[in-house]
Amino acid sequence: GSFEIQEYRTPEFEVATRFDHRDENILVGRTLDSVVDGTYYFGAPMNGASVDWSLTRSKSHYSPPGNSGFTFSDIDEQQTERYSFGHGYGRGSEFVTSGSGILNGQGQLHIPVELDPGDHRRGPVSFTVEAQVYDQNRQSVASRATILAHRAERCVGLAVDKMVVKAGETIDVSAVVTRLDGSRF
Repeated sequence: GSFEIQEYRTPEFEVATRFDHRDENILVGRTLDSVVDGTYYFGAPMNGASVDWSLTRSKSHYSPPGNSGFTFSDIDEQQTERYSFGHGYGRGSEFVTSGSGILNGQGQLHIPVELDPGDHRRGPVSFTVEAQVYDQNRQSVASRATILAHRAERCVGLAVDKMVVKAGETIDVSAVVTRLDGSRF
């Protein structure tokens, strides 16, 4: 099969999606606002434009910066799913909820997002809000934002001096406790 494009019209607006937070230590269990901003290119807010949005979550991974050589993974031996190294729509993403709304006089829609980890019992969880905004001509522009939610404000990392050992041989294990920004206690 094939298709022919009869007419294409460039959208006259832009859309940005973000999480509204003031600190870097985002923990699971919190509720954050995700904000969808719709603005016409000439500067006016898209008051009254309709929005469809969805929320997904996925298991993620985090290593505090400045601590190379240490492993910060939290692996549950009973879990059979694989870790998704990245954020957003990576492997293992699961649908959480969706909705619709209307942009207010400032061209914004505030979506409260509960950072509920669901069945992900260990490790950080990525949450992604994707929003699609429609103008009066039913043209649409999509945007997304992703945030990483942690289990705690501290991370424990381990390092070993050898990766392969013979039976009965000893290894040295080093440990470090850091803040999420990588600074050590």
